[in-house]
Amino acid sequence: MTARHAERAGFPLQARQVNILNQFSCASATSPCIAAHVQGVRAAMGRCLGYAGLFGFAAGFVLYALAEPLGFLWIRDARTVLSLRLASVSMPCISLSAALSGYFT
Repeated sequence: MTARHAERAGFPLQARQVNILNQFSCASATSPCIAAHVQGVRAAMGRCLGYAGLFGFAAGFVLYALAEPLGFLWIRDARTVLSLRLASVSMPCISLSAALSGYFT
């Protein structure tokens, strides 16, 4: 029921309530308030994906650069160097996937 219908039917209080709901709860799908929310979500997700990509690439670079010392000195097995380097390539994808998973859950 719209405010105009409620007012015509003789319910002025309900008409005011409908107006208040339309102003504050973004009740209609074509409301500019919905567009503002969508823009806010896009901006926030853009920042999240940007940070995830940045830190994912940084972590991948660090892991790739330190794969040899980690494999030889910390893990004490030379066979792990190639595995660490392969894991470093997947770090940006994993971080972007985690950001998208956080948005959709």
